Amino acid sequence: MGPQRHLEEYAPEALSRYEVIAGHHGILPLGAPGELPQVVTILREPAARAWSHYWAVPWAAEPLAFADFLDHPVYGWAARDYQACWLGVPPAPGEARWKPAPGASAPERELAAARRRSPLDVALHERAGHGLDRALSTLPALPADRLVALPYRQTMAEPLCGTGWYGRVHTPDAGWHRWTGPGLRSWVRLPVRPAGPARLALAIVSACDDDAVRSLRLAVQGRHLAHVLEPRRPGVAAVAEVELDPRSPLTIELEVAHTRGEPEPAGLAIGEIALS
Repeated sequence: MGPQRHLEEYAPEALSRYEVIAGHHGILPLGAPGELPQVVTILREPAARAWSHYWAVPWAAEPLAFADFLDHPVYGWAARDYQACWLGVPPAPGEARWKPAPGASAPERELAAARRRSPLDVALHERAGHGLDRALSTLPALPADRLVALPYRQTMAEPLCGTGWYGRVHTPDAGWHRWTGPGLRSWVRLPVRPAGPARLALAIVSACDDDAVRSLRLAVQGRHLAHVLEPRRPGVAAVAEVELDPRSPLTIELEVAHTRGEPEPAGLAIGEIALS
């Protein structure tokens, strides 16, 4: 749907041609009068949600300590059954947002306090989790990945099964590619099961900086691999020798030491994954 905007900025008729719509702060009514769309609501673990909300508060100066946030007479409601009440306060134009330092986490004592203040949210989260587990237990088995002979090539123009990736991007120089981020770890599962020795070549068409490329760590099917960097146009390729096990899903994990950029930090831009 183009650049990310609040869904409230779209008229219902402009959204009606889409089958799936995702939003962080609610959606507009869709469909003909009297027709109710299917809605999926995601409930977060209450303490983790309170910690996330803490960093979204528009503090006028340096943010309070998390413990003081829990006791704050105005903002503390965000840690008291917030999801059960579903109160929302949109930010005013120009309000600042603070970001946690990399790796920052709240003390477990304060997270436990947030849970005690949100008994309804705790019950909602647990009930939703049990319901999801029951639903997943009734799903049919996934179709088996097909056995293929090498070589095999996965481009970023194709659908991707994984986490830690941004949407695909196309440029004249690099073609289709995807950036890793905003976290340090990304993984992808390829829909095939080749077997035996293989040469993995991961095309890195761009990066947030050279140090991110040099810091790359690779793992295939859960096993970490040494790799070398070979010149490519554009960028470089991370090349490694691997022994593939057809009994396990073909997963490839990437980890970098840091990501950079605003507003969404990114690490490496991957063009394709080739096995030969």
